[in-house]
Amino acid sequence: MNLDNYTMPLLVGKSVPALVRIDREYPYGDSNDAFKEVAVSVTESGSDLLVGHVGVSTWGDRNNNDLAVKYAGVPETETLEYSSMDTYFPKFILFPKDKGAEVPYTGAKDNKDNLKSGLMSLMKRHANIYFGLPGCIQELDTIAGKFKGGPDAALTEAKAAVAKMDADGKAKAEYYLKAMEKGKAKGHEHFAAESKRLEGLMGGSIAGDKKKEMQKKLNILASFV
Repeated sequence: MNLDNYTMPLLVGKSVPALVRIDREYPYGDSNDAFKEVAVSVTESGSDLLVGHVGVSTWGDRNNNDLAVKYAGVPETETLEYSSMDTYFPKFILFPKDKGAEVPYTGAKDNKDNLKSGLMSLMKRHANIYFGLPGCIQELDTIAGKFKGGPDAALTEAKAAVAKMDADGKAKAEYYLKAMEKGKAKGHEHFAAESKRLEGLMGGSIAGDKKKEMQKKLNILASFV
């Protein structure tokens, strides 16, 4: 849905969460393709989510420049020009339902697959939308959701589930068990702190394969947060 400074307050932060992109009026490229694929994935998941686009223009009435200032970090004193679009956009923000605190996306944007996976992980963590994300195992994701209420029982259940898996499954499950052990030792806040640390690393200059592995870990951590 296209949003502007009139419709956004009417629709965002209400009874369903919203993923909002702030970008040039007519976006293109990998980030646009990733955003469209995320919208399709949300539809296929059967979850309730508003997917919105705020188009910012640099001509005529300069539509939505006020929203670019409010949400995309454009200085209020700056007259936004087309040449500076790539400096600020695209910006992605998850608005939880019922006026929850907005959560900006701070993960990787270097290619379509990393951005798509990162946005889906963001929604999994903050909008409770389940996707079969890279690196994840649905059975262990379900157990991870119980961890906060009973770490010992969840860890025991996870170990029993992993014991029944084949070699490939056990390899994929290894990080779940490591995360649970650390969460048990450090407290449940470990998962959010580790997610934030990994997102920070992914925003830097690291090799593509390493970034993919970090994203898989971030996807798994999303099941605990």
